[in-house]
Amino acid sequence: MTVRYSEEQSAVSRGDEKVFDGNIESLRRGKDDVKEVNYGYECGLVFDGFNDIQVDDKMEFYQMVEVKR
Repeated sequence: MTVRYSEEQSAVSRGDEKVFDGNIESLRRGKDDVKEVNYGYECGLVFDGFNDIQVDDKMEFYQMVEVKR
């Protein structure tokens, strides 16, 4: 999986409750702002309007895609 800053939506769940669903404000790898981070690498995330991450929170990343019928 690759997290992409410009395309991804994100959700944070705590137990069975979704506590955040929105955009990624910034994505960093080391001291550099990056557009994507591949699976297995550490990164820093800032969510748009949410900063209450706690131990055992689960993060999901997804893309909204419009499909023509």
